[in-house]
Amino acid sequence: MTGVRTLAKAPFHRNQFGGTIGGPIKSDKTFFFFSYSGLRQTTSSFLSGAIVPTALERIGNFTALGD
Repeated sequence: MTGVRTLAKAPFHRNQFGGTIGGPIKSDKTFFFFSYSGLRQTTSSFLSGAIVPTALERIGNFTALGD
């Protein structure tokens, strides 16, 4: 493939985490509930793995895919 670059380390890092806790305050009457969610994301303008259709594919001619 032409135009493909490889990097020593991937430019995209994502950490998604969260948790919930809940319980009764007064039996069958009142309760508490807490939820937390977090996301840390590091991106770069570098895109990898993108496949761009050829000029023939853009007009609907997929006969070259058999190669």
